[in-house]
Amino acid sequence: LALARDLLQRAAKAEAGVATTVDEQKARDENEMGKLGVLDAARLAAACARESQTAAASTLQLIGQAANPPAKEHVQLSNDQAAAAISLADELVVAAQRLEAGQNIEEIVNASAAVIEKVGLMIPPGNQVRDHANQAAQIFGTEAKKVGPDQAIYQQAEQQATLSAQKSDQAVAAARQAEAAARHAAECAQAMEKIPQGAPVNRRLAVAALRQMPVKIDAADAAVNLERAARHEQRLNQSDGGQNLTNLAAQVDHAVKNEVLAAESALGTAPQAAVAQAPVQKASAELARLADALKQLADSPPASSPMAAPPGSPSTSATPAEQQAMARALDALDQQLNEAAAAAKGGPPMAGNQPGPPGGMAQGMMASMRQGRSSKPSPMPGMPSPEGEPMEKSLGGAKLDAAGPSQGQAPELQLLQKGDWGKLPKKLAEQLSKGQTETIPAEYREAVATYYRVIAEKSKKP
Repeated sequence: LALARDLLQRAAKAEAGVATTVDEQKARDENEMGKLGVLDAARLAAACARESQTAAASTLQLIGQAANPPAKEHVQLSNDQAAAAISLADELVVAAQRLEAGQNIEEIVNASAAVIEKVGLMIPPGNQVRDHANQAAQIFGTEAKKVGPDQAIYQQAEQQATLSAQKSDQAVAAARQAEAAARHAAECAQAMEKIPQGAPVNRRLAVAALRQMPVKIDAADAAVNLERAARHEQRLNQSDGGQNLTNLAAQVDHAVKNEVLAAESALGTAPQAAVAQAPVQKASAELARLADALKQLADSPPASSPMAAPPGSPSTSATPAEQQAMARALDALDQQLNEAAAAAKGGPPMAGNQPGPPGGMAQGMMASMRQGRSSKPSPMPGMPSPEGEPMEKSLGGAKLDAAGPSQGQAPELQLLQKGDWGKLPKKLAEQLSKGQTETIPAEYREAVATYYRVIAEKSKKP
């Protein structure tokens, strides 16, 4: 149950991340600057840098010898920095052209790094152009308010200096867009290489499509583990808890086959992010709802569970090692029963992950042991009898001693008398009896042996 909860929470978190990625791409698609690709943005940056330098040069021609020294110094610095920005912007265009022409992921990634480097070099002089031009415009504005023969010149100089600052700001913004587009191009190229079913129609959705891939796997595995947990609960006669888990497993499976699959399909076929947005958001909302429902179910044990036993009842606590051993043993038995049922129906056995931490199932077994403490404990395979004599039989005919479990079969339950095993629930006892001839998988033999040993030891405690 804990494993199912973790898997479903991870799937919900991943789907929420996909939704955020699609939302961000949609915002870029709707923004005029965001629509620009790397090369278009680089060309715009170069053009704006040139316009900024032209305005600065025009300001110098206007003021001539009339301007005061501080204003003229600001205009000259603005002009010089604009020239430097133009040179770097031209290099940025060349790097963007290489990126657009990239034929493989290595070329695209390398060209993207070059674009980012050029942008980093261009932005400082661009900002200096803006700062010096704005300071010059402020001085010219003050002088233009004074009545005199140079008033008209100062007014024009103020306008040109302001224009130079504005164009420099636009050049920097375009350069930043080129940088963002280059980063996104590299991310999409890397993502597309990892998508086995091929690139999406809209290459800009490749990152979202890649992040969508594990969602279906995790959610499907969560459904499998919920079914497993439900079977454990039902064997322990906890019908309400088992039915709740079964219902939730069905809902998760339905979400995988509908909402999650629809989101995956939309990311692969949508021409624009806006088209994929609704299916992805729907899948995100549904997985979040299911994850919350599972969390509430896991945090609220059923009334029939020993976890909710009334005050004053005998303790049913078990150590973490005991709980883990019991959970693994139950899971081994469940696997055999599930495989046998699937084989009888002609279908493959249900696959799943490794068992998670014990929940209501282990606690249910402790409840059974509590009930059995009032009766005389029965000797278990490989454990000392009440009279101090060890049993000769164990799992599959081998002894549960230091030599460890044999390659044997399930316990020879026919040797046990009615009332043994701590009075296991009737349904579980019947299923164990039916499975006595089935072979225990090698990886579970030690866990099963430990499980029976724990029950035997607990049944001897007062």
